[in-house]
Amino acid sequence: MASKSNPQRLEKLQNIEKDISLMLSLAADAVEELSKDSPSGEVVEYKTKDFLKTLEGIEKELSEEIQYLAKVSTTQAHEGSAYGPEKDYELSCLQTALAKERLKRFLAESLQATNGINIPAPNGV
Repeated sequence: MASKSNPQRLEKLQNIEKDISLMLSLAADAVEELSKDSPSGEVVEYKTKDFLKTLEGIEKELSEEIQYLAKVSTTQAHEGSAYGPEKDYELSCLQTALAKERLKRFLAESLQATNGINIPAPNGV
């Protein structure tokens, strides 16, 4: 499926909504024809075929949109998303802070062992 912008996706969803309205109208027409005293089999068949054709199109389009939403709601990278890079940055900051605290603690322990100088270790480590 080709990449689409948000306005194009919204337009596609609006078209799907119009197709759903058309499908319901076709169903109503078929039921109305069937409710007549002498229904025309040709009209019912025509409306039913159009209904099924429209339904298949709607199903295809909605499946594509659902696949897109499934893709963007997982950790896969997608257009317009900064979630992955933001999460990577956040984890890098946490790892850097942890490494800095460990180095401070190591330096304090090393100075204390070599010089007998008592430097308090950083809090929380």
